[in-house]
Amino acid sequence: QDIPGSVCCIMLRDIAANIFHDAVVPSLPALGQALEGQPATAECGACGAACARREAVVVADIASDPLTKDLRSPILGLGLRACWSKPMLSPRDGEVIGSFAVYRRTAPSVPSAAELERRDILLRWATIAIERRLRERDLRESEEHLRYTFEMNPQIPWTAKPDGRMITVSQRWLDFTGLTMAETLNHGWTAAVHPDDLDRTWAAWTQALGSGEPVAAEF
Repeated sequence: QDIPGSVCCIMLRDIAANIFHDAVVPSLPALGQALEGQPATAECGACGAACARREAVVVADIASDPLTKDLRSPILGLGLRACWSKPMLSPRDGEVIGSFAVYRRTAPSVPSAAELERRDILLRWATIAIERRLRERDLRESEEHLRYTFEMNPQIPWTAKPDGRMITVSQRWLDFTGLTMAETLNHGWTAAVHPDDLDRTWAAWTQALGSGEPVAAEF
C-alpha cells in the first residue's frame, strides 16, 4: 500500500505546546530530525497548515510555496521537492493528534486520485496504531498515579469488585495484618477480622453490596 517514489512521514502533535515531535520516517530519519519541534501552525509547512486547518494540504513545490519558507532549506537539502499532508484526528474526541505526510522528490507534484486513496489508507492505519499507543500511555499513567496515591495514603485503602471480592489492597494492609496479598484477595480479608466481630461485619458488608448504600463498620 506504499506510494512509489515517495517518503512517508508520521508526526505526533504535542497538544499542550502545539508542536510536532517523535516523527517516524523509516526511509529518511534525517527528515524527522529536521521537523522535530516545529510548530503545528497554519504558517509552518504543509503539516502545520493541515493540522491548523484540519484538512488536507498540498504543497506542489516546496521551493516556491510560501507555506514552506521557514522549512525550505533543510527539506530541499534532503532532496524533497513536494509535500501532501493530512491531519490525523483522534477517533475518541476529534483532536488533532498528528499529521501524515507524503514527500515527493520531484516538483511540481500534485497527487492523483489513486495516490490520495493510498495515502488515506495509510493514514487510517497509522491513526489506529497511534490512538492505541496513546490510550495505553494514558492508562499506564493513570494506573501509576492511582498506585502512588494508593500507597501514599495514610489510611489503609482497598478496592473490591461489585460482588464484594477484594481485588487490591495497599502495602499498609499487608504490613498491619501480616497477611499476604494472595491470602487477602477475594474474601480472604475476613481472616484479619476478630472472630467475635466477623458475623456482624460480614452482615453489614453483604447488606451494603445488596443495597448499594454506604456502610461503616468497626471491628
